[in-house]
This record gives sequence, C-alpha cells and structure tokens, in this order.
Amino acid sequence: VIAAMNSLALKATLGEGTGLLLQIVVPLALGIVLTRVRAFLDRIVERVFFRKKYLADKALRRFAKLSGRYEHADELLAAAVTNIRQHLGAPGVAIYERRGDGYSCIRQEGDVAYPPQARIDDTAFVAARADQDDIELAELDSALGTDGNVFPMAAHGELQAVLVCANLPGVRYPADERALLAHVAHQMGTALYVLRMEAKAKVVDALARAPSSALSELQAQARMLVTAVSLG
Repeated sequence: VIAAMNSLALKATLGEGTGLLLQIVVPLALGIVLTRVRAFLDRIVERVFFRKKYLADKALRRFAKLSGRYEHADELLAAAVTNIRQHLGAPGVAIYERRGDGYSCIRQEGDVAYPPQARIDDTAFVAARADQDDIELAELDSALGTDGNVFPMAAHGELQAVLVCANLPGVRYPADERALLAHVAHQMGTALYVLRMEAKAKVVDALARAPSSALSELQAQARMLVTAVSLG
C-alpha cells in the first residue's frame, strides 16, 4: 500500500521536464512522510494483529523498569521467573548466582530440571563472563543442556548471576525476544547487586551493635552473604 501511494504521488507531481531540484525534493519529502506513516501503521499492526506479543513485551519492560524497586531478593527473583514464564511461555526458567567456587541455582520453575550446582568454568558461564548479551546453549557443551539461552546478569562490570530460559518445543526465541530478555536480565542484575550490598551492610551494622548472644546467628548470615561474588 505504501509503495503504491509513493508511486502515485511521484507520477502526480513529477512529469517530463520537471526541474532537477524538484526531482530531488519531492521523493525526499515523500520518503520522510511515508516513513512516518509506515511507523504508525507498524504500531497499529503490532497492537491489533500481534496484541499478545505486544502486551507481553510491554509487561516485561514494565517489570524490568520496576525491578530496582524491590526490597527483597527472593521477591525479585520469584517475580522475574513468574513474569518470564507467564508472558513468554518459557517451559523452564532458572537463575544461577556465583557463590564460592561455582554457581548455585537460586531459583527455578517449569518442566526443565536444571542442576542445583554448576562448575565455575562450565562453558555457559565462561561465555557469560565474556560479556555476551545472548548465549545459545545449542552452541556449547554445558551442564545446563543444549536447548535454550543464557543471559548475563552483570552489574558494575561483574557477572554475579545468569538467567537461563528454555526454548518452547521446536521453537527458538526470535531476535526481538532475546533482546528483551537481555534487557530484563541486565536490569535484574543491577537490582540484585544493590540488594546484596544492602544485605551485607545490614549484617555488618548488626554485628557492630549485637550482644554476644546473637553473634553466632549473625556470623552465619555474614558467611552466607560473603560467598557471593557480588559482595566482594
């Protein structure tokens, strides 16, 4: 339709003997106008004919924007997994956090059984530490399997966790959905980093103020926090 409009407009305005300046200006002006029309029509098509996808994209972007407002890491991780499964239909979602000399699965849902622990030099995590935005498990030999994608959850230049999403049966995530998941993972990584730092500060403050009878419990909390690479 847009191509036909462009052709008719050119025929109506440009005839034989038209000056060179007009031959340059008219197509340029039409190109600018029709590009805006096309962008508008694309939005209409997306919202009407691909409404489910449009709403899923909108919901995940809203979650990514709000992720920095969570005050508890468990609530943040639960909301992330729920949103991804609900809006993208991922059959399996997992989040791994670096703790000590390996990675621990701190949250997972779905039909895919991910290992509770993974080696620090598992190829999926090595690739994530290389600052890739999107890692195809099919290209790697990883304990996480061969079906799905891994998205780094980095903050301040450090990889503290990764988001793992299994593919729908026989279907891979298209480029726009992978870009969206990479954005969600980045926002979550920043939010999780802040929450871990705040938790560490609270434990340090409590240790400084606590009576001797409560020290053993606080020390246990401190040991758990210090194992995460994001805390130093």
